[in-house]
This record gives sequence, C-alpha cells and structure tokens, in this order.
Amino acid sequence: RFRGIEIPIRDLEWALEQHALRATTRSYLESDSRPVARKLLWDRYRSEGLFAGWKGPFVFERDLHRRFHESGAREIHELHGGGFDGRYTIRVEVDDADNATVFVDGATRRTRAICRREWRSTLEFLERYRVADLPAIGDPGAGRNYIYYHVSAAGGQRTGFHLTADWPQSALYHLLVRRFERHALISPSRRPDTDPRRELLQCIGDINDATRPRPLVNLELFFEGNSDPASIGYNLEDPPTPSEFYALLQELRERADVHNVLIEVKDIEDPDGWPSSDTIWFITTADSATVEDWFPKRLAPDEMIEGFKTGAGKKAEPCEIPEGLRAIAAWYD
Repeated sequence: RFRGIEIPIRDLEWALEQHALRATTRSYLESDSRPVARKLLWDRYRSEGLFAGWKGPFVFERDLHRRFHESGAREIHELHGGGFDGRYTIRVEVDDADNATVFVDGATRRTRAICRREWRSTLEFLERYRVADLPAIGDPGAGRNYIYYHVSAAGGQRTGFHLTADWPQSALYHLLVRRFERHALISPSRRPDTDPRRELLQCIGDINDATRPRPLVNLELFFEGNSDPASIGYNLEDPPTPSEFYALLQELRERADVHNVLIEVKDIEDPDGWPSSDTIWFITTADSATVEDWFPKRLAPDEMIEGFKTGAGKKAEPCEIPEGLRAIAAWYD
C-alpha cells in the first residue's frame, strides 16, 4: 500500500522516485522466478534501456537475455554453478533446426556441437521430471550453489538451488547438474599423445593388491583404447568386444534416470593386457530389476547387486551417492 492506495508491486517501482524504495521493489521483482515475471522484466527493462547497472543474480539474466536476442537461438538453457574446476557456466543454445551447441566458460573454455540424440535425451528428462516446476532449494549448509535458466520467446525460468550430498529431495537437482556436466564434457579429454592404458594403470595403482578396495573409474578411462576381449564379459556365451559394451553403457548413461555409470576394476592377469572388470555400477533412481532389463539378452549379467559394501571386507572404493539415488551393480561371472 502506498499512501492508502493499493498498487500492484510490479508498478510500484515505476511510480516512485525515492531511490532506496525503488531499488527494493526492483530487487523484489527480480527475485520472482515465475515465467510470467521473467518475461515482464525482460520486456520492461529492455524498453526502458535499463540493461546497465543491474546487481545480484539478475545480472546473469541480463547477459543471457542479450545473448538470446543476439544469437538468434530459439531457446537457451544455462547452468551456473561450482564443480569440476571451480565455478562455471554451461550454456546450451538450440536453433530452429533443433541443432544444439554447448558453450562452457570456467577455468577451461570449450565449445562443442551436441548430437540430436544426446540433446533429445535431455529434453525428455526436462519434460518427464517437470524441471520447469522444480522449486528453489535454500542453503542448508556446506555445499554448492547453482542457478538454472531457460530462456525462450515465450518467457523463461530461473531456479536457484543449493546442493549437498545428503540434502533431502535433491536427487532431481543432482541429475540436472550431471546432465549439463556431461554435455560440457566435464571429464577432460585425453591429449592425443596420452597412452590410454598407462593412464588407466596410473589411476588404479597396484590393482593386484588384495588389501586395497577395488577402484571405480568412468567409462572413458576404462574403454577408450581398450581392445582386449578378456577385459569384460569374457565368460558370456557370445563374448562382445569392449567397444560394444562401451556403446551400450554410454547410451544407458544418457538415460534420464541415470546419474552415472562406473566400472569396478578387478585385477590385471596379463602383465601386458588390459585391466579387467566383472562389475558395472549404475548410480540411478531405478531398481535392480529395471536396470537388468536395460541389457540385451546377449549381454545379460549373471547377477544384480544393490548397494556398495561398507566397513570391513568392502570390495569397491568409497563412492558418494546423492540422496534419492541408489547404487545398482551388474555382475558377470
């Protein structure tokens, strides 16, 4: 209420000349994450020429708004957060032909085109889990802060969230972050002169030391450069090549209900061969029966295992599981 008259909050800023109160109402407007509020602010700020001098979280939207109109993109998805090498920005621009390009800005910078199947998987995730309706998560303590933006001609979305490994109801937010990090190729690519086998051996250490927990490595580290059929699935009736396993697991990792896929390295029998594995771990929201159904009959595991062992006698090295997810293993004899 202003001088006994009720005024809509969105109009108050334009009616007042007092700087402090005007700044306060502007901050209130900028904190409204509803799509209708986003579009209202973008249109009014642009028409009033007030791009310069914005403060706080909305400054990211100013830059993103500019980028949206300058790039000619049909829509832009952007994630600000802390992660692989400090704070970063991951932006995905989609044009009218459904071509998607990711731009990464952080301690390292890179740009890459995203294949349509890869981006379609993310769109299915956004729609299936109604990411546009996710509420903001406040600051429960130590952790990482993120802001997710979606901009299109129809308006947009802004959702801020603060994540810790044990924060209740945060599984979908973890999955959202992980999907953007995959698009950004968070795991640094190998240099052309790197020996993949030597890099894997350096990572896993003395794998034949029975007193050490088995190391967990990502798909790229285990499969790139691996042509040894004895490294995985070698007791299957029709043993696949490592590249066949790699293609399947990469596809499964892109599922909306999968956070990550890890390989548990077992041992290395041939000093000149590739380290071997009998266990594939899925960090997922799915149950073991569902995960088992993801495998074609030819590559079906011998047993499904739920949950990492803890305490004395544990096999795999410690792995942090975000709240709401579970660890499911496919084991091969």
